[in-house]
Amino acid sequence: IIAKGRTANTARHAFVTLQKALRDAERRGVIIANPCRRVDPPQVKEFRVNPPTIQDVHAIIDQVAEPEYKTAFRLSASTGIRRGELAALNWQNIDFDRGVINIAQAAQRTNKGDVEIGEPKPSSSRRGIMIDEHLVGYLKQLFSDQQARVLSGGGAIVDHGWVFPDHVGNLNDPDRLTRVW
Repeated sequence: IIAKGRTANTARHAFVTLQKALRDAERRGVIIANPCRRVDPPQVKEFRVNPPTIQDVHAIIDQVAEPEYKTAFRLSASTGIRRGELAALNWQNIDFDRGVINIAQAAQRTNKGDVEIGEPKPSSSRRGIMIDEHLVGYLKQLFSDQQARVLSGGGAIVDHGWVFPDHVGNLNDPDRLTRVW
Protein backbone atom coordinates (compact mmCIF):
# COMPACT_ATOMS: atom_id res chain seq x y z
CA ILE A 1 0.00 0.00 0.00
CA ILE A 2 2.78 2.43 0.92
CA ALA A 3 4.62 1.59 -2.32
CA LYS A 4 1.51 2.82 -4.21
CA GLY A 5 1.79 6.25 -2.61
CA ARG A 6 -0.52 5.73 0.36
CA THR A 7 0.34 6.87 3.86
CA ALA A 8 1.46 4.63 6.69
CA ASN A 9 -1.81 5.47 8.43
CA THR A 10 -3.77 4.11 5.45
CA ALA A 11 -1.64 0.94 5.54
CA ARG A 12 -2.35 0.55 9.25
CA HIS A 13 -6.11 0.93 8.69
CA ALA A 14 -5.97 -1.71 5.94
CA PHE A 15 -4.00 -4.04 8.23
CA VAL A 16 -6.45 -3.62 11.11
CA THR A 17 -9.41 -4.30 8.78
CA LEU A 18 -7.74 -7.42 7.38
CA GLN A 19 -6.78 -8.57 10.87
CA LYS A 20 -10.40 -8.29 12.07
CA ALA A 21 -11.76 -10.09 9.02
CA LEU A 22 -9.28 -12.95 9.43
CA ARG A 23 -10.00 -13.15 13.17
CA ASP A 24 -13.70 -13.59 12.35
CA ALA A 25 -12.84 -16.21 9.72
CA GLU A 26 -10.69 -18.06 12.26
CA ARG A 27 -13.44 -17.94 14.89
CA ARG A 28 -15.93 -19.38 12.39
CA GLY A 29 -13.55 -22.16 11.40
CA VAL A 30 -13.01 -20.94 7.83
CA ILE A 31 -9.25 -20.70 8.38
CA ILE A 32 -7.03 -22.48 10.89
CA ALA A 33 -4.94 -19.54 12.02
CA ASN A 34 -4.94 -15.79 11.50
CA PRO A 35 -1.70 -14.96 9.61
CA CYS A 36 -1.85 -11.35 10.80
CA ARG A 37 -0.73 -12.55 14.24
CA ARG A 38 2.69 -13.35 12.74
CA VAL A 39 3.17 -9.91 11.22
CA ASP A 40 3.89 -6.60 12.91
CA PRO A 41 1.40 -3.88 12.01
CA PRO A 42 2.70 -0.96 9.92
CA GLN A 43 4.31 1.72 12.04
CA VAL A 44 2.74 5.14 11.93
CA LYS A 45 4.93 8.16 12.61
CA GLU A 46 3.63 10.85 14.89
CA PHE A 47 1.50 13.29 12.91
CA ARG A 48 2.52 16.90 13.28
CA VAL A 49 0.11 19.64 12.37
CA ASN A 50 1.64 22.59 10.57
CA PRO A 51 -1.15 25.17 10.71
CA PRO A 52 -1.02 28.31 8.59
CA THR A 53 -0.17 31.59 10.25
CA ILE A 54 -2.91 34.15 10.79
CA GLN A 55 -1.29 36.19 8.00
CA ASP A 56 -1.58 33.17 5.66
CA VAL A 57 -5.25 32.74 6.55
CA HIS A 58 -5.96 36.44 5.88
CA ALA A 59 -4.07 36.24 2.57
CA ILE A 60 -6.17 33.25 1.48
CA ILE A 61 -9.45 34.88 2.53
CA ASP A 62 -8.48 38.08 0.70
CA GLN A 63 -8.33 36.04 -2.54
CA VAL A 64 -11.99 34.97 -2.24
CA ALA A 65 -14.17 36.99 -4.60
CA GLU A 66 -17.65 36.41 -3.12
CA PRO A 67 -18.31 38.44 0.06
CA GLU A 68 -20.56 35.75 1.57
CA TYR A 69 -17.77 33.19 1.31
CA LYS A 70 -15.26 35.63 2.78
CA THR A 71 -17.56 35.96 5.77
CA ALA A 72 -18.00 32.18 5.98
CA PHE A 73 -14.24 31.62 5.98
CA ARG A 74 -13.62 34.40 8.50
CA LEU A 75 -16.21 32.82 10.74
CA SER A 76 -14.74 29.35 10.33
CA ALA A 77 -11.15 30.51 10.87
CA SER A 78 -12.12 32.51 13.97
CA THR A 79 -14.42 30.00 15.63
CA GLY A 80 -13.71 26.52 14.26
CA ILE A 81 -17.22 26.12 12.85
CA ARG A 82 -17.20 23.14 10.48
CA ARG A 83 -18.27 23.42 6.84
CA GLY A 84 -21.49 21.43 7.36
CA GLU A 85 -22.37 23.69 10.28
CA LEU A 86 -21.71 26.77 8.13
CA ALA A 87 -23.92 25.45 5.33
CA ALA A 88 -26.78 24.76 7.77
CA LEU A 89 -26.42 27.98 9.74
CA ASN A 90 -29.69 29.89 9.85
CA TRP A 91 -30.13 33.57 10.70
CA GLN A 92 -32.41 32.61 13.61
CA ASN A 93 -29.40 30.88 15.21
CA ILE A 94 -27.47 34.14 15.50
CA ASP A 95 -27.98 36.49 18.42
CA PHE A 96 -26.43 39.73 17.19
CA ASP A 97 -27.02 41.56 20.47
CA ARG A 98 -25.19 38.99 22.59
CA GLY A 99 -22.66 38.03 19.88
CA VAL A 100 -23.55 34.33 20.03
CA ILE A 101 -24.03 31.75 17.29
CA ASN A 102 -25.99 28.65 18.25
CA ILE A 103 -24.84 25.56 16.39
CA ALA A 104 -27.89 23.31 16.31
CA GLN A 105 -27.62 21.50 12.97
CA ALA A 106 -25.29 20.57 10.15
CA ALA A 107 -25.65 19.89 6.45
CA GLN A 108 -24.42 16.47 5.43
CA ARG A 109 -24.37 14.33 2.32
CA THR A 110 -26.63 11.26 2.31
CA ASN A 111 -25.78 7.90 0.77
CA LYS A 112 -27.89 8.94 -2.24
CA GLY A 113 -25.70 12.02 -2.75
CA ASP A 114 -28.29 14.54 -1.55
CA VAL A 115 -27.54 17.20 1.04
CA GLU A 116 -29.78 17.24 4.09
CA ILE A 117 -29.93 18.80 7.53
CA GLY A 118 -29.14 16.69 10.57
CA GLU A 119 -27.59 16.77 13.98
CA PRO A 120 -24.01 18.01 14.13
CA LYS A 121 -21.51 15.16 14.39
CA PRO A 122 -20.80 14.39 17.11
CA SER A 123 -24.08 15.39 18.70
CA SER A 124 -22.07 17.00 21.51
CA SER A 125 -21.18 19.64 18.90
CA ARG A 126 -24.44 21.45 19.64
CA ARG A 127 -23.04 24.56 21.22
CA GLY A 128 -23.05 28.32 21.50
CA ILE A 129 -20.08 30.19 20.08
CA MET A 130 -19.16 33.71 21.09
CA ILE A 131 -18.18 36.02 18.23
CA ASP A 132 -16.49 39.41 18.38
CA GLU A 133 -17.89 42.71 17.13
CA HIS A 134 -15.98 42.41 13.83
CA LEU A 135 -17.70 39.13 12.97
CA VAL A 136 -21.04 40.55 14.09
CA GLY A 137 -20.43 43.45 11.69
CA TYR A 138 -19.55 41.14 8.79
CA LEU A 139 -22.67 39.04 9.45
CA LYS A 140 -24.94 42.10 9.69
CA GLN A 141 -23.57 43.37 6.38
CA LEU A 142 -24.07 39.95 4.82
CA PHE A 143 -27.67 39.87 6.06
CA SER A 144 -28.34 43.31 4.59
CA ASP A 145 -26.73 42.34 1.25
CA GLN A 146 -28.77 39.12 1.12
CA GLN A 147 -32.04 40.93 1.75
CA ALA A 148 -31.23 43.42 -1.02
CA ARG A 149 -30.36 40.56 -3.41
CA VAL A 150 -33.62 38.74 -2.62
CA LEU A 151 -35.66 41.92 -3.19
CA SER A 152 -33.90 42.73 -6.46
CA GLY A 153 -34.03 39.12 -7.70
CA GLY A 154 -37.61 39.31 -8.96
CA GLY A 155 -38.54 36.03 -7.28
CA ALA A 156 -35.56 34.12 -8.72
CA ILE A 157 -33.83 34.18 -5.34
CA VAL A 158 -35.63 32.74 -2.33
CA ASP A 159 -35.02 33.45 1.33
CA HIS A 160 -35.04 30.27 3.41
CA GLY A 161 -33.07 31.94 6.16
CA TRP A 162 -29.68 30.32 5.41
CA VAL A 163 -26.71 32.48 6.32
CA PHE A 164 -24.58 30.99 3.52
CA PRO A 165 -27.08 29.78 0.89
CA ASP A 166 -26.35 28.78 -2.70
CA HIS A 167 -26.79 31.35 -5.49
CA VAL A 168 -30.60 31.05 -5.50
CA GLY A 169 -31.10 30.93 -1.73
CA ASN A 170 -31.29 27.19 -1.14
CA LEU A 171 -29.28 25.08 1.29
CA ASN A 172 -25.63 25.22 0.23
CA ASP A 173 -23.55 22.12 -0.36
CA PRO A 174 -20.72 21.77 2.18
CA ASP A 175 -18.56 20.45 -0.68
CA ARG A 176 -19.04 23.79 -2.46
CA LEU A 177 -17.59 25.57 0.57
CA THR A 178 -14.58 23.29 0.34
CA ARG A 179 -14.17 23.91 -3.41
CA VAL A 180 -14.36 27.69 -2.96
CA TRP A 181 -11.80 27.50 -0.17
